[in-house]
Amino acid sequence: MKVLCLGLPRSGTESMAEALTVLGYQDVFHGKKHLENKETWAIVRRANAASFPSLPTYTGRPLRRDEWDELFGSCEAATELAAVFAVQLIEAYPEAKVILTERDFDKWQRSMNTLIDVLWNPAILLFSGRFFEPLMGNFAGTELRNSLLGFFEAGDADEIRRNARRTYDRHHRQGAKAYIKTTLATVARLMLPWLVAVAAVVFWLSRLVR
Repeated sequence: MKVLCLGLPRSGTESMAEALTVLGYQDVFHGKKHLENKETWAIVRRANAASFPSLPTYTGRPLRRDEWDELFGSCEAATELAAVFAVQLIEAYPEAKVILTERDFDKWQRSMNTLIDVLWNPAILLFSGRFFEPLMGNFAGTELRNSLLGFFEAGDADEIRRNARRTYDRHHRQGAKAYIKTTLATVARLMLPWLVAVAAVVFWLSRLVR
């Protein structure tokens, strides 16, 4: 993983995926490209359960890097769905560059409401949830809804809407903090051998001066 593009869903993530592809990054992840891949959503189910305490399936056991690799292993960049797992992915891939795009809240919220209307459409819930998904073994709709419920700390679509402002602010605040924390830890790890060497030189020089 070389680039984590962690702008929220509905904030130009598909355009960012196309731009990263043009720049030469291989296999850029965007959920839209994986809707028919049932293996992807089986892994997302595990990621949801590992990441979101508000979900009834929450396990409390974070995914290891090799488990995230099952979802993103061949990808040199990830967008869209990656944003809901931003903190976890920054920790799993500390070497990745981070792009944190921010769309105007009101425009983003209107776009999110459109997505929510589709995902929680009663006809879709009935047909897809009860018939199509079990028949095909592909639970993309269910797990995408679970990702949003967990990320927004919500129990239903209405609560997602109510929590939109808080979640929007939290995401940009936490994403920035997690990136800074991981970056500082990486810098410290890289500098540690040099600091030890400098300390040793200072110690021996001080003994020679005596």
